[in-house]
Amino acid sequence: MPPLPGFDAFRADLQGSVDRILASAFRSRYAKASVLLIRWQEDEDAGVQNAIQELAKTFHEDYNYIVHIRSIPASSEDSRNPWLWLSQVVADFIADHDQRDCLKVFYYSGYSYLDGDRDTVLASSRHADPASAVRWSDIQRFFENARSDALLLLDCAYYPTYTTARRQGMLELLAASAGEDHVELLGRSAFTRALTDQLRTRAVQPFKEPFSAAELHSKLLSLYPRLIQEQNPEKEVVARFPTPLSMQLSGTKLLPSILLAPLQHGEPPRPPSPSGSQISITFRLGDEPFSMDSWAEWLRSMPEGIREARVDGPYQNTFQ
Repeated sequence: MPPLPGFDAFRADLQGSVDRILASAFRSRYAKASVLLIRWQEDEDAGVQNAIQELAKTFHEDYNYIVHIRSIPASSEDSRNPWLWLSQVVADFIADHDQRDCLKVFYYSGYSYLDGDRDTVLASSRHADPASAVRWSDIQRFFENARSDALLLLDCAYYPTYTTARRQGMLELLAASAGEDHVELLGRSAFTRALTDQLRTRAVQPFKEPFSAAELHSKLLSLYPRLIQEQNPEKEVVARFPTPLSMQLSGTKLLPSILLAPLQHGEPPRPPSPSGSQISITFRLGDEPFSMDSWAEWLRSMPEGIREARVDGPYQNTFQ
């Protein structure tokens, strides 16, 4: 039975999405991933700078993500306002290929505190001039309005106090701690180093399994007690310790956690295996117009074990 006319472009685009998803050994849901790593220009801590470089290297070399490292300028330098500067950098970062098949990863290293309006504020140090601080809610709102899935990694304390919303896609946030001072017990950049170690270990494992943001949080949560004990060997018992924070915002409750998996660039798709069984599922559709984004979103969540998928139709109704 010939397919209905007028759907060739939709069918070809959907087939392209399926082929791209299945071509990766890690079954990535994304065709492109970009990473923006942000630090303060006046932060001269060598350990912090090294930790950021190692995280950038892991994303670039092990995951084939596009990586940018930028430094927030001091407020007095060239009369540049840190909030305005960071807002522009984040806006440009999101605008570059803001599509559902693109993942945006934002990372911040620095200090944070709760201001008089009970909002998380980013600062270069504990004693920084309040005029140079950056209100985080203004920055997060860019990601809430993006089409791309976004993963926010904050090596600082996070205070989840204001109303958040996500119109489409997935936004997930991992922070070094949930509103308490983690630096005293963990030291600076412990969150970043643990994050890098987990990502690097998973990327080189022989079995190809992506890393969900939810699983990454659980790994960090289990690591914190050991990291704190190693940082404070003189303390036989640590009565309290901070915990990493995880937050998830979704445009629909059906979306799964963001997946981190190496991307394949410049390599031909894997040829489908001739072995294996085949199953066909037929859907009867209503009169609503086709939504490419909705179908592609659904296909990105295909279960493991699928080696090839073919998009046919649509046909005249054959249900009896």
